[in-house]
Amino acid sequence: MMKIKAFAIHGLLILALVTTLISACAGRQPAAPLKKDTVETSGPESTAVTPASDQPVVLPAVASTTGWPVAFVPEPMHNFGTVVDGSKFVHEFIMENQGESPLRISSVYTGCACAVPEYPKMIFPGEKGKIIITIDTNGYGGMEFSRDILVSTNEPDNGMQKLLIYGQVSLFADLSPKSLILKGLAGDTVQVTSIITPYKEYPFSITGFELEDKLKEKVSIEIDSDNGKYSVTAKNKIKSPGQYLGKMIIKTDSAIKPEIKMFIRGTIR
Repeated sequence: MMKIKAFAIHGLLILALVTTLISACAGRQPAAPLKKDTVETSGPESTAVTPASDQPVVLPAVASTTGWPVAFVPEPMHNFGTVVDGSKFVHEFIMENQGESPLRISSVYTGCACAVPEYPKMIFPGEKGKIIITIDTNGYGGMEFSRDILVSTNEPDNGMQKLLIYGQVSLFADLSPKSLILKGLAGDTVQVTSIITPYKEYPFSITGFELEDKLKEKVSIEIDSDNGKYSVTAKNKIKSPGQYLGKMIIKTDSAIKPEIKMFIRGTIR
């Protein structure tokens, strides 16, 4: 009898538990199915994200790469044609700033005293500046003059602008030789003569000369003319061994080249 009673109680307990579970399930609403193309995330800040086809995607801002200066020279080369030896002239290169910040010019390099630059330190956006080059062709007679001009700026992509100025320099006169070189023994007669022949395109007469002070006690100068040519003779004056070097200016009546420069060097043993 005791076993039958225990079994009955155990069966009642199981029945009660099953009934409770069925009642609990009956009271819960079924979860709504997820919509197609919708993503659900878990966590306290769960949100549903609408697909890109229904809503435009806003991309994060990207730092601008503009705002730099941009140097531009419309005519970076200049051919001055043909000029006579000793001519001086000026050429202006135009540099534009096509960027969005100030263009700074730190230097302009010509590599020669024959080309002297002037330039602005800064060119503002949308503005223009002039790089002015003064050319002295003295000593370039009978040669082609060519000079590279390097402009250093703060442009990040092309910080070194290269300009070029060139042309032909014709001779004003023929000097043979071009310099007066005296060599000899102390006590001997040491002298040298240069013949100056004017070119017919640039006729002139020699009107005088001027020696540097350091040469006045070293040499004497004689100039003679014969049939349109000039002989310039330098004669040594020192009596003991020594050396000297200086310059003589020969003056002319030409408006094109009023002065002819000649170097005088002496080596007396």
